[in-house]
Amino acid sequence: MSKINLSVLIITAALLSSCGFHTPIKNTPLNATIVSEKSNAFASELKTRFNQSANQNLTIQVGPEVQKQQTSSYTSGNVVNSYTLSLSVPVKVYNADQKLLLAQDLKASLHLSKITSSQADRLQIEESYTQLRNTLIKKLIRRLSKLNAPESLKSQLSNKLDSLYFVFGAEFLLIEQSLEAILSSAKKTGFDEKASFEIDGNFDWGLITAEIANTSLFSPKRIIECKLKTGKIGVKGSKALTTLASNIPSDILLVVSTGKLDMAQQKSKWFKTLEQFGGVVQHWEVTSDHLVGWISNHMAGVGLETNK
Repeated sequence: MSKINLSVLIITAALLSSCGFHTPIKNTPLNATIVSEKSNAFASELKTRFNQSANQNLTIQVGPEVQKQQTSSYTSGNVVNSYTLSLSVPVKVYNADQKLLLAQDLKASLHLSKITSSQADRLQIEESYTQLRNTLIKKLIRRLSKLNAPESLKSQLSNKLDSLYFVFGAEFLLIEQSLEAILSSAKKTGFDEKASFEIDGNFDWGLITAEIANTSLFSPKRIIECKLKTGKIGVKGSKALTTLASNIPSDILLVVSTGKLDMAQQKSKWFKTLEQFGGVVQHWEVTSDHLVGWISNHMAGVGLETNK
């Protein structure tokens, strides 16, 4: 394709984008209050992705965008031939009680070849940042959807059983309830055997590898349950869990659980791998002002009625 035709395509794409012709992105069923500076393109686009009729149960604080352009290669005449664009946006998510749920710098990048026409080059950069912005919004919405995972777990299990589940949080009872729901659903789909492991910083991860390698004589589908005593599983544990989560055999259901994790642990490689390959269910502490409502909902869930 000639450089002229390529320039025309890029200019056309940029004009369509500026007129609102974007690739459709499915909105989240959540709603949120977006807090940011007035001239924040990411925040403005993010606002359009929420369900305005839903209750506002989240507050998202969006920091300023950081755009970077870095040269990737040069021609033989020492002229820039390609470069890498990157976009970073810091976000913080709070619940209705203004408790911090998520603090993360969203990042994305892409590689571009330089075009002779300066106008086409400029429009290509603008359109590329729009694409990066959409990529980050998709990433954030996926994470926000998982913030409501405890409420949606039952319906998700009725539709599909993932190969990996990670359940964690501050409420032991709620964690156990989620694990019970996952294991019950798994049994209905033929996972009849379960091997459980209590894991700390000194755990021998080779035991799990050996268990997976052993073919069962009674059930072709097995559950491997890993109960982490803490989020501090060490360098070897992090590497082993990352490898395990990213290479799960089709006849294995991996279920990992632990207690409350701090933000640093939620940014670790092993956590992000679990999040990438499976369903993450996070349970927060039930505060006193929500305790009555939680008890009522729990009673309704087991078929009991409250006296009024």
